Parts: sequence; C-alpha cells; structure tokens
Amino acid sequence: MEEDNNQNEKGHEEEHPISEALSTLGWIEEKEEIQNENINNDNTQEQLKLFKEENEKLNQMIRDLNKEKDQFNENKEQLIREKEVLNRQLNDIINEKDKNKLNSEELFEEKEKFLRIIEEKEKNIENLNQEIDENKISNNDLLQEKDIKIKKLEVKIKELEQNLGTNEVQVNKIIEFKNEIIDKNQEIENLNREMEKKIDNIGSLNSKIDSLQKRISDFKANTANNDQELQNITKKLEFKNEEINRLNQQLKEKTKNFEEQITYLEKDTIQKSKFEKLEHLLEKKDEILTEKDKEIFNLENKINGANKRMNELKQQMETYSLLKKDLGKKEERISELVLEVESIKQKDLTKKEIMERLEDRLEQTQQKSGELTGKFELEYSNMQYRLEEKDKTIKELKKHENKLKSKLSETEKIEDKILNDLQSLKDEKMKLNSHIEEKDNDIIELKKKIKLLRRNSLK
Repeated sequence: MEEDNNQNEKGHEEEHPISEALSTLGWIEEKEEIQNENINNDNTQEQLKLFKEENEKLNQMIRDLNKEKDQFNENKEQLIREKEVLNRQLNDIINEKDKNKLNSEELFEEKEKFLRIIEEKEKNIENLNQEIDENKISNNDLLQEKDIKIKKLEVKIKELEQNLGTNEVQVNKIIEFKNEIIDKNQEIENLNREMEKKIDNIGSLNSKIDSLQKRISDFKANTANNDQELQNITKKLEFKNEEINRLNQQLKEKTKNFEEQITYLEKDTIQKSKFEKLEHLLEKKDEILTEKDKEIFNLENKINGANKRMNELKQQMETYSLLKKDLGKKEERISELVLEVESIKQKDLTKKEIMERLEDRLEQTQQKSGELTGKFELEYSNMQYRLEEKDKTIKELKKHENKLKSKLSETEKIEDKILNDLQSLKDEKMKLNSHIEEKDNDIIELKKKIKLLRRNSLK
C-alpha cells in the first residue's frame, strides 16, 4: 500500500511539472481553459451589451438628426419658395421700370395738356380780374351817386323846414276859409292819389325784392325819396289838423256870438223886424254850417283814412328798414367777397410768380442741356423720385434676400455639420463593428487553438 501511494505521489509529481511546463509555454489544461473562456465570454457579453446600448443611443441620435434634417429641408424649401417670390417681385419691379420708361412719353403729353389748361385758366383769371375791376368802378360810381343824392335830400329837408316856418305864420289868415278848404280838399285828393301810387309802387317793390342785390343803389335812392315824401306828408297832415282845430275854435266862438246876439234880439222888442231878418240869415248860415260840418266830417274821415294809410306806410317803412339792414348785411358780404377776390388775386399773383420761376428754370435747363433735357427735366425728377423709391424697395428686398441667403448658408452649414457628425458616428460604428469582428475572429481562433490543444493532449 505504501508503495502504491508513493508511486501515485510520484505520478502526481511527474504530472505537475508537465502542466507547469505547458503553462509556461502558454498551454493550459482544459479546466483552466474552460474557466478562462467563461470569463472571456462574460466580458464579451458585457461589452456587447454596452455596445448595443451605445448602438441604440446612436440610432436615437441618428433618428433625431434625421428629423432635424427633415425640418431643415422643409425650411430650405420654404426659403427657396420665398426666394422665387422675391425673384418674381424683382422681375415685376424691372417690368415696372420698363413701363415707366414707356410712360415718360405719355407724361410729356400730359404735361403739354396741363400747360394748355394753365394758359386757359390764366386767361379766365385775367377776364375775372377785368370784371372785378369793372364792378369796382361801377360800385364806386354808385356810391358817389348815392352820396350826391343824400346831400340833395338833406338840402331839400332844410328847405322844407324853412317853408314850414313860413306856413306857420300864414295860419292866421282865416278870412280865406272857403278857398283854403277847397285847396285842401284838392291837396287831400292829390295826396290820396299819391298814396295810391305809392301803394302801387310798394307792391311793385315787393315784387322786385329778389332783384335787390343787382339794384342796390336805385333801391336806396327810392327808399330815401319815399322817406322824404312820407315825412312831408306827415308834416302836411299835422299842419292840416292844426288848421282844422283852429277853424273849429273859430266856429265855436262865432256860434257863441250868434247865440248872444239872438238872446239880445229876443229881449229887444223894437228890433223884431231886424231879428226876423237875422233869423232868416241864421237859417241860411245854419244851412251853410251844416254843409261845412258835413265837409268837415268828410275831411275828418279822410284824415282818419290817411292816418290809417300812414300807419300802414309806417309798417311798410319798418319792413323797408329791415330790408335796409339786410342790404347792409349784403354789403358786408360784398365787402367780404371783395376781400376774397383780393386774396384770390394774391394767390393768382403767387401762382404767376411760381409759373415764371418754373419758366426761368426751364429756360436755364434748356440753355444747359438742350431743349429735350429742359422739357423732360421735371418729368425726369418725378421719375427719378419714383425710381429712388423703387430702388429703396429693391435694396430692402436685396437685404431680405441676403438675410435669406445667410439663413440658407447657416442651414447648409448646419446640414454639413449634421452630415459630418453622422459620418463620424458611422465611422465610429464601423470601427466598433470592425473591432467586434476582430474580437470575434480572435475568439474563433482561440477556440480553434483550444480544440487543437485538446486533441494533442488526448493523443
């Protein structure tokens, strides 16, 4: 037994140095190789898991980048569309420039028409100025005539006042009673006729109120004459009333005297014959007095009618005064219109000065650059102003286009960066895949070597 054990120990000792020699040469026993393979497999699985996780992350990154790329492509398409719209607008502006060049001839024709219209308006303005001057002259003449008539009327009023003073002295002549009554009746009839004529004139004047603006001077003269005539009539009526009152007083005094004489004769018996004669005379005088009373009654009625007509005339005069006020307002309006006409004249003068300045400028431009440049200078300035505005719009559009181009370049740069990042990620992925393949190949080779070693060890 002891010998067997010793032999086994020797065998083990012999085996150990062989394994140690194999281990020094890089060869391992099968158990150790299996353990190492398990460890390597675990490490590779962990690495594979890590690589898978990284691969998923990279795929997500790639998806996000693809989405961003799609968005950038959409933005790029929108920018391209905006660029096309801007190009169209630029083409439209260029076409408008061409049209403006073509319209320059039309503007020249319109300018000539405008100059013709200005000449016609200047002629009309000159005609209006002539009419205004003529109206001023006529108004001045009318005002002078009015002043002359007013002075004449004042002189007549003074004469009438003097005549009235003389008539007051003649009131005491009562002897010519019958003749004065007849004359007064005739005067009253004449006054009535004049009043009727005046009433007719008033009706005609009322019918001609609409044409008062054209006949202001005549109307004022007529109203002045009417005022004077009415004043004269009122004075005459007052004079007649005073005379009638005096005659009534004289009649009363005479009747008292007759009554006293009658009472005296009735008491005196001697003079009955004389009394009878006086009674006969008194009867005749009574008849005469009754006739005179009738005449006085008629005169009083006529005077009352005349007073009524005077009141009516006063009312009409009040209406005339209102019309005068209206005429004063109209005269103020005429003065305002005259001021407006003067302002229009000043405006016309300023326009003429402006036209002269423009003509001087045209002559200067014609001397400097010829007839064509002189004609087209104003139009060219207008066209230049329009073109400058359009150039401003074009510049703004160009700025907008440059901004869009900068945005496009930025988007292209971003796309390039994204593509580069994707390419770098793809390269890294390729490297990882190649590294994994190399490791897989190494693992396969190791497995092959292990199998060969097992075979050799079994042999």
